[in-house]
Amino acid sequence: MSKMTLCKVVFFLPLTQAYTYKVPSSLVSRIQVGARVVASLGSRRHWGMVVALGGEDREDLKEVEGLLDDEPLLPPSLLDLTRWASRYYLEPWGLYLKAALPPSLRQGKAPSLPKVKWVVWRGGGKCEPTSRQRELLGRLEPLGRVPLKVIISEWGFRNDVVVRLAAGGWVTLEEVEEEIPLSFALAPREDSLPLTQEQKKA
Repeated sequence: MSKMTLCKVVFFLPLTQAYTYKVPSSLVSRIQVGARVVASLGSRRHWGMVVALGGEDREDLKEVEGLLDDEPLLPPSLLDLTRWASRYYLEPWGLYLKAALPPSLRQGKAPSLPKVKWVVWRGGGKCEPTSRQRELLGRLEPLGRVPLKVIISEWGFRNDVVVRLAAGGWVTLEEVEEEIPLSFALAPREDSLPLTQEQKKA
């Protein structure tokens, strides 16, 4: 059997060793070090983390029952750090791995994206916008929608400007679980200080 069909799992329990499991064919191409899995230990199912691929094959090995993450939650550097800490303090590695995860991911929950509130252009509002509102609408219309956080923190508009536009029917507010696009996340503030000559040369 290929080593890539086996993996070593450390459970988030006060145990002193990693356990070897078979990886079912449906997960072979997806399983990665640093991802969480579900597997049986004794008579119960537990959550743990893949800390290595490969291992010594035996007929009595159980299979991983589920993969919770398509991408590693912990990078190799953090895996190494938690393993070092467990050895230094003579405590189970699994407890350090568990502590390195956000609380919501310690009980087998799937990672969730943050909720982003978007301001969506509608046009044709019920009332005449103010000059400040028209300025915001002029920037919003060609983009279609912009995260509220960007409008406030990057564009410099107050929240009440958006609220009044929504009340007037010019925009709508939508909350969606997704990442803020990089183009918005890196948008520079218009009121940021200009670069000095020394900074321009750097």
